[in-house]
Amino acid sequence: MPNLANVAEFQGRIKNGKKPHRVNRSGDIASGNDVAFDSSGNLWVTNFDGDSIIAFTRAQFRAAKGKRSAPHAIVTISQDGGANLAGPEGIAFDSAGTMWVGSEHRQEVLAYSPGQYAASGSPTPNVILNANSFNFSSPSNVVVDSAGNLWVVDENIANGNGGTGEIFRYNRAQVSSLSPGTHHIDPAFGIGFQNFVHLEGFAFDNSGNAWIADESTDSLYRFSASQLGGSGLSNNLSPTVTLGFAGTGGPCNHSIDNPYGVAVSSSGDLIVANAVNGTACHGSLAVFSAAAINSDGTPSPRAFISNGALSAPGFITFGPTL
Repeated sequence: MPNLANVAEFQGRIKNGKKPHRVNRSGDIASGNDVAFDSSGNLWVTNFDGDSIIAFTRAQFRAAKGKRSAPHAIVTISQDGGANLAGPEGIAFDSAGTMWVGSEHRQEVLAYSPGQYAASGSPTPNVILNANSFNFSSPSNVVVDSAGNLWVVDENIANGNGGTGEIFRYNRAQVSSLSPGTHHIDPAFGIGFQNFVHLEGFAFDNSGNAWIADESTDSLYRFSASQLGGSGLSNNLSPTVTLGFAGTGGPCNHSIDNPYGVAVSSSGDLIVANAVNGTACHGSLAVFSAAAINSDGTPSPRAFISNGALSAPGFITFGPTL
């Protein structure tokens, strides 16, 4: 989980007050936003303000156990000559090893081949993807589902239903057939719920349901797996579950506060990274048990963490054992 200038790792069951197992405070992390593991277990971090993507090996993270480490990145992908890597936020790898990146400021989705990110450089992305009947506004988060479909969260595009923000799906067949170069292809499907305001984290649970965080409304929405297989853009679908915040006490008093990252554990716990970025509270991590998130409400978290390692935490992911 990136926290602006560091990446923190939590192991095992998260409990109240738990501290990170490892914290990477590398000087190469500049406004870290998202993290993803490649097939070799290397950890990649998007530097939103630095217009770069960096990687660390498993060995570098093992060395961080029990102390704060600051290793140098083994690979740095920097801005290319066409300035496509502008405000990189979301990052994901597909089964072919392609690295997908949401370039928010460039308003494009980028794809790098394994050969392009094998060593440091400034490669022009192998694929530059945008829509056809419209243009992406702020394509931030990207997620590849178990079927190989590519999901793109455009955090504040006008969705045509009165809300801002939409979740798009490119089918696996659409992305697997892309040749190198620039492509303008409409997604096969889009969710444009009328109450969206500013979308960020997006994740699937074990049942194929999708969770989305709305940073501006302090809300989390769940869409069922049966709602996700349709076609057509700007579908105004109603969430099957909507969660709001509960009071927790202390400086970080809201269980859901500028929610940014979301992830669902194998046991069904929903984990939320709250960016907050306020004066009294700089960020928190909330864990909601599976039993508490099956219906609308303001559930109290099973565990709640706010400590010095959490400063405007971004997206979250589960990774391999280090």
